[in-house]
Amino acid sequence: MKLTQMQLFRFWFVYLITAPLAFLLGPLYDIGEFEGWMALILSSGLSLLCVYGAVRAARLKPDQDWASWGSRVMGRGVHSVILFIVSAACVLLISLNLTNYIDLFGSVYLPGTPDLLIGGLFMFCTYMAARSGLKTIVYLTEGFFLTAVVAALLILPFLSGQLNYRMNIALVTHWDMTQLWKSVLFCFTWFGEMSLVFLMLPQFKLEKPMKYLAYANIGACFLVLLYWYVTILLFGPHFGSHLRFPLMETIRFIVVSQLVENLDPVLLSIWTTSFLVKSALLLHISSRLTARLFGVDNYRPFTFMLGSLGVVFAIRFVHFPGEFGQFVNSPAFVGSIFLVECIPLLYWFIGHLRRKNLT
Repeated sequence: MKLTQMQLFRFWFVYLITAPLAFLLGPLYDIGEFEGWMALILSSGLSLLCVYGAVRAARLKPDQDWASWGSRVMGRGVHSVILFIVSAACVLLISLNLTNYIDLFGSVYLPGTPDLLIGGLFMFCTYMAARSGLKTIVYLTEGFFLTAVVAALLILPFLSGQLNYRMNIALVTHWDMTQLWKSVLFCFTWFGEMSLVFLMLPQFKLEKPMKYLAYANIGACFLVLLYWYVTILLFGPHFGSHLRFPLMETIRFIVVSQLVENLDPVLLSIWTTSFLVKSALLLHISSRLTARLFGVDNYRPFTFMLGSLGVVFAIRFVHFPGEFGQFVNSPAFVGSIFLVECIPLLYWFIGHLRRKNLT
């Protein structure tokens, strides 16, 4: 039984809000300053072009996995290289997310706890979810989608009374096209991960997937934009850019009542589950592509190996935070991820020209 399109919407909505709410805001203050709102909107719109290409590419062979039919479009050699690149990119994204997660827990909530213990326990849960298959990962999202959305929206009113609304004028008076396009490219790498959907679509009902994917993209962009707006009016771009986790720093000091002193445990539990879902999908995709690359039907043995590789990279990144920040924000890294996320467009274009080879 195939998964529904509403499940597709809920999964990608949760996937898209996970990392940006936790880790995109600080760097975006530094790169885009008051133009961040435009960068979020433009990057979200541009990512939809990649998603459209991904959907069209998946429709070339709707009942088969891209890894199996892609060689008839690009040739076996080129397709094998692209499989390796996408698989490696997924492992790299896992390690980056895990680095941020270890940094958050290790510095704020579990100081003194070995980084390997935090990363290893989290990755063990990720192994189990990734080995269980795509349907299990999607069903895992179903369990907390509504809780995540309601909690994210209910937190906003507690922040509104502390904002400096006089900064609103800067949102429309600060213009720098070079700065804007740098921030658009940076934000695109976060929203552009949605192009991975073309690896998932054979297991979903392909009636109107683009409509539901667009809803997920626009909804996630709107929620991230709301939190960007709230936090930039609270901290300003210059002070906010020096905060490692600006949203968490804000929420930690919200006192709701004597019963619930602060809301950060709620948000932290949502983030942890969301990161688990995101990392599990990336690990599942990387394992399947690696298995195809080696001509093996069973992808599960690769799950542990690739996940462990992500943990090793994450531990190294954690020990060098300065170099890690420079690497993630460097034009070379951002440009490389951008090209990987545009791969579905390439397959769609060439596959359309060589459609007879796919029949």
